[in-house]
Amino acid sequence: MSKALGQVLWRQCLKHEHTDVEILVGPASASLKLSAHRNVLAARSLVLAAMIRLNDCKEGQRGQVKLEDADPQSFRDFLQLLYTGEMPEGKDLEEILEILVLADRYAADGLGAVIEERLKAVVAWDESVGRVMMTYVRLPEESEYAGVLVGVMGEQLKRLGFKDALQSQIAALRPIDEDRSQLKSTAARGLILTMMAYGVMRDPDGERRKKEMHALLSQLSSTFLSLCELPEPSAKRQKRGEADAFD
Repeated sequence: MSKALGQVLWRQCLKHEHTDVEILVGPASASLKLSAHRNVLAARSLVLAAMIRLNDCKEGQRGQVKLEDADPQSFRDFLQLLYTGEMPEGKDLEEILEILVLADRYAADGLGAVIEERLKAVVAWDESVGRVMMTYVRLPEESEYAGVLVGVMGEQLKRLGFKDALQSQIAALRPIDEDRSQLKSTAARGLILTMMAYGVMRDPDGERRKKEMHALLSQLSSTFLSLCELPEPSAKRQKRGEADAFD
């Protein structure tokens, strides 16, 4: 679908004209009603297409989809991206990451380049890269959008350099240390530290490099997740071992 056609169809969605699907986003008491085209959703999102087909078989729900666990504004922005290939201006890091998560959840392929470009404009080697990492470790390994986040983080290491990254790691790790789940003490923290230690992360140019980086982070993610059940003393020894590796 061309961008020009996407823009025309998106304007129809906004005006609720010539559409044949109704999407109710958010809790029932405060949901946002969006209009869309069945054929566009079927072509761009395997998950939404399947939901529409399923609801078509239910009495009184034909042409309607309910997404109670999605944020209304984020889903609207995602839908605009799905139609037009463009993301609304002025979005901050958390909003862009939420759109990325929705693209992964609803299996909307081909949006990675746009999202990556916007992320690179707002991510620096500070708390923002930690938030990117927290999103990365929650995505499926095979996700296109996990690869997007690898490229964003690798770009930061390329710009900053290993020495500077190591000196400023406290800021990058702050969002992870604030997370109270087991994830933060193993996968996310370990991945950021190990990112800085591997030379493959220093040059993210080219598709081959990105695939290597993605494979490396996937392996490391599995490794650190397996440490979640270790008792605290062992975890502390693990951290000391990591620190020694940087010396």
